[in-house]
Amino acid sequence: MVTTLPPDSPGLLAWSGDGHRALLHGGASGTPGRMAVTELNLERGSSRQVTLPAGTGAFTRPHGTALVWWSRAFPPMIQRFDLQGQLQLTFPDRFSNLGTATGPVAYSPDGTELAIGAQKGVAIVYNTGQVLKQVAVPGAGDCSVLRWGNGRVLASCGSSSSTNRLWWISTTDATATVLTAPPVPPDLGDLNAWSVGATTFVQDAGACGYLYLAALQPGGTTKPVVVPGVPAANTVVVLGAAGGRLALHTTMACAAGISAVWFTPATNTTDVVLGPGLNGGSVLSAILFGK
Repeated sequence: MVTTLPPDSPGLLAWSGDGHRALLHGGASGTPGRMAVTELNLERGSSRQVTLPAGTGAFTRPHGTALVWWSRAFPPMIQRFDLQGQLQLTFPDRFSNLGTATGPVAYSPDGTELAIGAQKGVAIVYNTGQVLKQVAVPGAGDCSVLRWGNGRVLASCGSSSSTNRLWWISTTDATATVLTAPPVPPDLGDLNAWSVGATTFVQDAGACGYLYLAALQPGGTTKPVVVPGVPAANTVVVLGAAGGRLALHTTMACAAGISAVWFTPATNTTDVVLGPGLNGGSVLSAILFGK
């Protein structure tokens, strides 16, 4: 255990790229339209708060020397603050070819560029605020940027007339390549994806807020995956992938709370790392470092 925070401390937001700090919602600030954000030092067990506009965000990359923040309004106001809460820059929230920003956003691994989801695609913006590329996603809307990887950005895009599909956005030639096919029930939308071994696993949305793990099939459709020890009706939230395993947030069979679990597809085994099945209580939230 690093430290203990008050019982009413809200959820986790992000890790810093140096692995030394975590960012948490810190609760109400007492000022209308603003909120407290807690930076927790994992080496010292110390914490401090800054006050920011109501919203959500993450550390900048690569080392977490500032905070990128976006409001929950439409369009979201996307800003960068230093670690003392002083405004450094307001990023564009409207793009000539893509419409207004929809959020969330994600920094490139080297911290020089920012990917911003928009109504008709994904914008790539320099850390200085200059728009570098506008990548339209054919026939889709309201793109949510998920993460960067190998010169491209993974995004989930959908609209009122089409459920979400996953797209790879190339940051070199400004093209969009579809990863998943139009969803077929029980799949009602594809929200994220991770490669483990030769398989691409997908976070799928089902009916009535139900989330489940699926595997990408030839042709882009998805197939539900049975996680050992997890009843089929229980929601499975994927936290990320590392070392040939998937980190999951779910309720195990006959458990009284939610657990953090490692699922190893190669051996089809699960290992509870925190929560029922190992100890008591319930894991409210978890973030995988480097996801």
